[in-house]
Amino acid sequence: MALTMVVSYDVTRDDRRAKLAALLQTWGDRIQYSVFLLTLAP
Repeated sequence: MALTMVVSYDVTRDDRRAKLAALLQTWGDRIQYSVFLLTLAP
């Protein structure tokens, strides 16, 4: 059974924000600038 998660963040530093966004995009879909929808399988 897959787990669906909404992940949002507020990171001020551009380099950290870009790294986090790139990581989250490998696991799910960006639905807003700093909000991602992840579907994770066990």
